[in-house]
Amino acid sequence: LGLCRALMLEPRLLLLDEPFSAIDPITRVGIYRTFQNVQNREGVSTLLVTHDMREAVRLAGYLVILQDGRVLQAAPTRNVLDDPADDYVRSLVTEQL
Repeated sequence: LGLCRALMLEPRLLLLDEPFSAIDPITRVGIYRTFQNVQNREGVSTLLVTHDMREAVRLAGYLVILQDGRVLQAAPTRNVLDDPADDYVRSLVTEQL
């Protein structure tokens, strides 16, 4: 419902902070699909904050990996997965996925 309200304002940028964190895993998959359809249809850029790497990889075309407020890597999702910048990023993409 919150996403629908936000999209009614036709924003150029949508800011989402852990929007799917309190949803059970089965429902979450359906919401991911709906979110991706809406995002593609509306063409709105989205900044999604999440601690869930699976969610990030599924929903994002570009990742910014932070640790203690520092940017460790900022690149297209595929680049982060294929060539992690350091051991921390490598552990995120190998242990969390």
